[in-house]
Amino acid sequence: LRILNKPILTIPYLVLPLNETGERVLPKVGHSRDEGYYILNRIATPLRGETYLNNRLDYFSKLGAGIGSDLHYSQGSMYGLARVYGIVGSVRSKLASIDHRMPLLGGKFALESVFQSSNYLTAPNTRTLIARSNFTRNTKQGNFRFTFNQNSSKSSNYDTLSSSFALSDQRTWSPRTRTNLDLNYATSQSSGFNNQGVKSKRLDLRFRGTEDLTKAELELLYQRAIPIGTQANFYAGSDQTPMLSLKSDARRMFGDRFSQQLPFTIGVSVAELRDNQAKRLTRSAFDWAMYKSNSAKNGSSFTYNARFKQGIYSDNTAQYVLALDGGYRYQIAPKSYFNWRHTYLQPEGFTPLNIDQSGKSNQSYLEIMTETRGGFRFGAQSGYDFRAADRKSVPWQSASLRLDYEPSKRFYVRTNSSYDTSRAKWQNIRLDSGIRVGEGFVTLGTRFDGDRHIWGNVNLYAEGLRFGKLKMSALASYNGYLKQFDSRHVSLIYDLHDAEAILQIIDNPTGFRKGTEIGFFIRLKVLPFDTPFGIGRRGQAIGSGTGHDF
Repeated sequence: LRILNKPILTIPYLVLPLNETGERVLPKVGHSRDEGYYILNRIATPLRGETYLNNRLDYFSKLGAGIGSDLHYSQGSMYGLARVYGIVGSVRSKLASIDHRMPLLGGKFALESVFQSSNYLTAPNTRTLIARSNFTRNTKQGNFRFTFNQNSSKSSNYDTLSSSFALSDQRTWSPRTRTNLDLNYATSQSSGFNNQGVKSKRLDLRFRGTEDLTKAELELLYQRAIPIGTQANFYAGSDQTPMLSLKSDARRMFGDRFSQQLPFTIGVSVAELRDNQAKRLTRSAFDWAMYKSNSAKNGSSFTYNARFKQGIYSDNTAQYVLALDGGYRYQIAPKSYFNWRHTYLQPEGFTPLNIDQSGKSNQSYLEIMTETRGGFRFGAQSGYDFRAADRKSVPWQSASLRLDYEPSKRFYVRTNSSYDTSRAKWQNIRLDSGIRVGEGFVTLGTRFDGDRHIWGNVNLYAEGLRFGKLKMSALASYNGYLKQFDSRHVSLIYDLHDAEAILQIIDNPTGFRKGTEIGFFIRLKVLPFDTPFGIGRRGQAIGSGTGHDF
């Protein structure tokens, strides 16, 4: 209460920040194998404006006391999070981090840094530092970006340090002229395990400039990896020092109407190239490609792609590559179709450059899907390799069969099986089924491994089953190879009108920090809320799925 701008009466109050980055302020009590019994406390302290402080006071029966603070600050266009935390007891662990954003010199500056010492979970007796910063500035001509990254790790027997400075500049000098420059300077060094240490420094340079000539586009590309100092086993990749290209297409040369009837692209180039430590070569190349897609009113469609590429090299070698890719599809009904596709790839001659090497292919693929009355759908897919005789292998590719039954939107059963033609045996059989029960639904997913003759996975998932004011969700994921459950979760939610009481039992016997968690919450429905229900110890979502498309 203020009178004439003077404080007369002040009442203490508690602030619960409602933002996505904030953590729950409620105390958390539990037990784990690493910490023993623990209690985690966060006390929110409001500061001026949108800034607030989360003070942390924790206790672990196996580790000792944990003390720290999280400062969430925001002042104008500058904002961020600064965090300090330490454990004092049998384990001496330290953590300091900052995530900062602010405007600078007409652009934007960001800094992220994390320092850890003796993290008892991931890196005991080790100090690590991760720092990342970047500066970006946009102008009418383009944008400029500078980044710096550094990672270091130091332990009793091994040290590593790596850093990189990167600069990127993209500019449009005129409606026809554009440039793009990228520079990256990287260093790394390591020592330990009775060695003398390894150091490396390199500069990666890439420049691309284009000029629009109306009927064609002229491009200059320069790309090179430069070792700094003497280095053994330096891998440079593919240097282009430089490459000059002239590219065009049917629209540029003959207009839109011609390009719709006969679309193609064409290009010629001359370049000095080098693969890793090989000697530099001059390559003259010609590249032509044509593509088309036609559809008819009777449900049929045809697509094709054709490409011809010729390369001539300064060491008196040459190679051309012919590629064809075409397909035909006929839509019999909304969910019934016939699909055929063929790919052909054939290089002739010799190339001394890895970037120009090409494989060989001559294969056809066939897929059929048909739907009958009553909600039944049947599909089959396979392929034929015309080059299998050269490799003395079975020409027919693996076949797959699919059978679905979906009489209504409340119930479905889907099956998929694959047959290995080279080994003449069924490999995998997958089944996925679901049924809607009232407001909720129950799904079951299974996979049978034909090679090992075992049920590899059996997943059961139920969500939103309601019994009066009580709503239940549960899941169980069984691993047939390990003969144990990977996850077992149960969630019970009781409706309290404007709030709800939530009891969750989450058991993940496998993965990082395996164990059982029991949580009880009183949640106000108007506030955002999330729990670890349905998430495994590897961070994966758990459902009934057992494979692709399930």
